This record gives sequence, structure tokens and C-alpha cells, in this order.
Amino acid sequence: MIYLAVVAAALCFAIALRVLDIPSITARVIETGRGAALTMSDGTIADADKERLLQQASLTMMGAFASITVRTALAIAASAVPLLALQAAGFAPLATVAHVLVTWQGIAMTSVAMIAAFLVKVRA
Repeated sequence: MIYLAVVAAALCFAIALRVLDIPSITARVIETGRGAALTMSDGTIADADKERLLQQASLTMMGAFASITVRTALAIAASAVPLLALQAAGFAPLATVAHVLVTWQGIAMTSVAMIAAFLVKVRA
């Protein structure tokens, strides 16, 4: 039952990451950074315009950072739900599950579960 709890927590976390749209927000942050780097190296843009564009990019990235932080906290909370439910039911003590999560077996199981969750395509 301990390993079921580990897999359930990993699946809930992976699903929450996808539902909360964290990967696409992260991709937008990377694109904003690339755009800012291109702006800095563009000799045709005046310095004042570069400054304004880079300030906008900075604000966009700070907002995205805050969004990713909150959404990640929600994903972590979602992964705790099955662990707390299984502990409350007496099937999997939280301390035992936490111990398994830090072993190589637990890391391998969570990796496989999360990869499987990301490979599954959901029809819109």
C-alpha cells in the first residue's frame, strides 16, 4: 500500500502541474527571456526603448514567477491529498511513505508515474 501511495502522490502532482498550466507558463517565461536578450543585442532600437522593453519583460517575468510559485504550492498540496487520505484510512503511514519517497526506489517510481502522466494525452 505504501508504493500505491507513492504513485498516487506522483500522479496527483503531475496532473496538477498540467491542470494548473505550469509548463506553458514556464515556456512563456523562457520566450520572454529570449525576447529580452534579442532586444538587448538589437542595434536598431534606441537605448530608451530598450530600457522600456526590458522593464516590461522584467515585470512579466516577475508576475510569471509569482504565478508559478503559487501554482506549484497548489500542486504540492494536491499531491498531499492522497497521502493524507491513505494515512487517515490507516493504509499508509505518512512517515513510512516519506521514507520511501527519498529512497532510489521511490524516486524511480515517482519518475515513472510522472512520465506516464505527461505522456497521456487528454482530448479537449
